[in-house]
Amino acid sequence: EEASDDLVHATQGTVRSSRVPAGWGPQLFRFPVRLGDGGGPAVLLSQEGGDSDTWRVFADRDGRVQPITAHGPLPLGGGFTKSGGVEAAYLSWLTPDGRLYTRVGTDVPGRFRVWAWQPTAGDATTAPSLVAHDLGPVRIDELLGTYGTCAR
Repeated sequence: EEASDDLVHATQGTVRSSRVPAGWGPQLFRFPVRLGDGGGPAVLLSQEGGDSDTWRVFADRDGRVQPITAHGPLPLGGGFTKSGGVEAAYLSWLTPDGRLYTRVGTDVPGRFRVWAWQPTAGDATTAPSLVAHDLGPVRIDELLGTYGTCAR
């Protein structure tokens, strides 16, 4: 049986929580997610298991911890997807300054299609959504730690 988990935010004598969806054991990321909506930072929770890593973002808005929906061609996290009939790995990451990105492999080594997750339509009481914006093809050299855009 899977245990039930809650994400709890306690501040200034107030405790707020939200139920974490059932699944593998949740882990919180070290850096907060920057939403830029005036409502403060959000937290990123990962539930990794098997070949997938499901990511969820939560924010404290209007007196409760709210999950933030993500809309894009790929989910936040990591796993495998079909792209043009070929299975490709996708991987998301959170930068130290709170930005979220997802990449999916292409048939060219070191070349990925990358999306930046941008918050939209939130305020101090309503959590925003995250929408994936296509940054196009990007060359990433993980050995050297370099990256850059490339011709389509």
